[in-house]
Amino acid sequence: ATLKTYGYSQTEFTALTINDLRHPSVQQLTSYQMKTAITDGTIFETTHCRKDGSSFLAEATSYRLSFAAEERLVTIIRDITQRFHEKEEQFRSLFANMAEGVVLHELVRNDEGTPYDYRIIEVNPSYERTLGIQRDRLIGKLAADAYQLEEPPYLKEYIEVVTTHSTINMEIYLASLDKYFAISIAPWGKNGFATIFSDITEIKTAQQELLVKNSALEELASTDRLTGIWNRRYFEKTTENEMDRAKR
Repeated sequence: ATLKTYGYSQTEFTALTINDLRHPSVQQLTSYQMKTAITDGTIFETTHCRKDGSSFLAEATSYRLSFAAEERLVTIIRDITQRFHEKEEQFRSLFANMAEGVVLHELVRNDEGTPYDYRIIEVNPSYERTLGIQRDRLIGKLAADAYQLEEPPYLKEYIEVVTTHSTINMEIYLASLDKYFAISIAPWGKNGFATIFSDITEIKTAQQELLVKNSALEELASTDRLTGIWNRRYFEKTTENEMDRAKR
């Protein structure tokens, strides 16, 4: 099964080292993962190369085995390329059908490595509908250019998410749309982040209306309807508060 997977003959394969099988992009990372896996018994994913130069996604499990009085390393490799494509398709379907607007970004850094902007990688249809911005206007562009602003919005918060691998939740008001949004910012990959937008305009409007009504009710409960002056209830409440303050 190994020879069939990699495309080598028995003679060719026995002359190879593990680095001959690893894709150049994962050489150092895989070495670290392998050492960790041997110690902890974990499964890790990597990329391996076949004899013809093609590559495939591999799931690897490594453990030690004593054989003929010598310690050997046994590694089980599974080709998970098909499984990866199935997961990718599931992700794309979820991404496209989410009710929330989602944007995927990556930070853009200067020669010193300091982030100064972020590039828009992808948006889902809900984001286009919610914010009224067409996908073609955004994909591949820097935020400052895409949104026609002097500075990229919320850059400080986005840098924090990428640096600390944490999630930030916040609420914003967009005057151009006269809408309120709840935003979750989550790390995505090594240098990216995702922003998830939920339109909460109706909720915020209802909260504001409730505050106004509560204030009106409080005033009605504390004043005399005929004269408009403070009533006994207000007097007693105020007196109690003043007495407590005097005691302190």
